[in-house]
Amino acid sequence: MIERLLSGEEMRLCDEYTVKTLGTPSRVLMERAAECAAKEIISFGFDISRTLVVCGPGNNGGDGFAAARFLSQKARENGIEASIKVLFASEEAFMTDECKLQRKLALQAGIEITNDLSSISEKTLIVDALFGIGLSRNVKGIFGSIIDAVNSSNSAVVSLDIPSGICSDTGAVMGTAIKADLTVTFAYLKRGLCLYPGASHCGRIVKADIGIGCDAVKDKLSVFTATQIPPFPLPPRSPDSNKGTYGKVLIIGGAKGMAGAAYLSAKGAYRMGAGLVKIFTTEENRGILQMLLPEAVLITYGESSTAKEISAQLVSALADASAAVIGPGLSQSDTARIQLKTGISASKCPLIIDADALNLLSGSDCSHLKTQLLGRSVITPHMGEMSRLTGLSIPNLKADPIERAHNFAAEHNIVCTMKDARTVVSDGLRTYLNTTGCSALSKGGSGDVLSGMIAALVSQGMELFTASCVGVYIHGKAGRLAADTLGEYSVLAGEITDFIGSAIKNSLSQTEKI
Repeated sequence: MIERLLSGEEMRLCDEYTVKTLGTPSRVLMERAAECAAKEIISFGFDISRTLVVCGPGNNGGDGFAAARFLSQKARENGIEASIKVLFASEEAFMTDECKLQRKLALQAGIEITNDLSSISEKTLIVDALFGIGLSRNVKGIFGSIIDAVNSSNSAVVSLDIPSGICSDTGAVMGTAIKADLTVTFAYLKRGLCLYPGASHCGRIVKADIGIGCDAVKDKLSVFTATQIPPFPLPPRSPDSNKGTYGKVLIIGGAKGMAGAAYLSAKGAYRMGAGLVKIFTTEENRGILQMLLPEAVLITYGESSTAKEISAQLVSALADASAAVIGPGLSQSDTARIQLKTGISASKCPLIIDADALNLLSGSDCSHLKTQLLGRSVITPHMGEMSRLTGLSIPNLKADPIERAHNFAAEHNIVCTMKDARTVVSDGLRTYLNTTGCSALSKGGSGDVLSGMIAALVSQGMELFTASCVGVYIHGKAGRLAADTLGEYSVLAGEITDFIGSAIKNSLSQTEKI
């Protein structure tokens, strides 16, 4: 299932469209949101016996006042003894009209409103309604003190829409931020809920449908995530098929002493369904690769082979390839440059550019080759490689990875698969944020496996963007399954490949936790 990821501005436009064009009053939307939040709090079994709803002066605070009222009502309906109070963290002069109305209704319903911060530490549950998605500057002063007190308490914490202090667009912590056990977000997922560090502040995320339309931004809704595999249908498998049906992948890599990277990429390709995998590598790797992956076909060059001979061999190897990976264990030697230049200029098949090939492309002597990749390649850089490609610092890239990947893909007319805790895939028009995976993938060789998986999907007929989205999803899921068996500390990159099949089978009918 595909979920749209909205920016704060897109969400604001959706709100405005629903109120002004569809004619749904703002109060109705606010009360729907509050009732959904109260319902989820009860459903998750939180101890509401001593509940404090912390409200700011904006519409998120209005959600909080209404939530206090609905939570008190549901406690009575369910026979639960509960004391529901509101901590108002501002002044009336700063309140929106909707927030003022909800405070009035809360008072009429008998909800006690206080400004005593000391009561935070005494509560079983704190509902965070300080800020919504419109936060644009760092949190400080009384609001910062409240957030720190909430985080220091032993209370369970539920945030409304987004944990206060998290940027809804980038997931950045704006000075300080609430750490929630549950976040009930309204209408659509926000980008900051899925990007780190914001994602680590959300706890469990539940999306509540409150009747907000998205027609106002339907042409802008190009950022999405997937909560069920596959984000697109997998290539079909036919009983009437042979190895040629599923394509031929060529792995170009594995310099002397670096056979492992080529092996991992090739195994990833086979596990992802490629019909035949060939490895173009140095003769010195033949013995180890034949032992590690006897299914692979080896095409080797000798230590004394000339540049012309290596280039001619590679041109021949590329002739019948359905997709090629250039880079795993390639090194940055003169021989590697020959292979990169030949691979890019002589190939007619789609290319997946990874690892050392990306580092070579970052250098002045190979940068001109980027123009030959237009429309037919996927790059798979981690943050260090992306920094070298773009000249941007890693903190700059991490500050807004969706925007950075999108811009690079659009500028160079390629698919950019930028790897991090949340991998971003963009073709300059569509952008996918992957939420599968775990720290088990933080091991050497993990990216080599991914490059082979993407190539396998391309070789089976998937277009580049789709193949990258499905590849990173299944790769992350395989890493998670491997960690469930072996522990996040102990998974090796080769073991990720052993769980690719299980990831496909296991995930087809399961919904992911975001």
